[in-house]
Amino acid sequence: MVIAVAQIVARLRGAVLHALKTETQSQIAERCGLSAAQINRLIHGHRGVKITLQTVLQICHGLDLDILYLLYPEDDRARLKKLISSVNRLISEDK
Repeated sequence: MVIAVAQIVARLRGAVLHALKTETQSQIAERCGLSAAQINRLIHGHRGVKITLQTVLQICHGLDLDILYLLYPEDDRARLKKLISSVNRLISEDK
């Protein structure tokens, strides 16, 4: 089951807030290739702010966040990770 866009943004916001425990907004922005203003708007949930898929991917990359965390509930993520692991094993066996 895939979750709603609002839930994806909420999880992304939570990940950024967690990172703020040890880093500044500017440091997070730099790691993600974004401006501090973009991180600030995400944190504060300004209405009308649109977040692109590119921005989501940049934040995931910058924070070493698994995209599956944003897209699927926890129990689905565990099943998907097992499936991905199995597929990767099959691919490596074929080489």
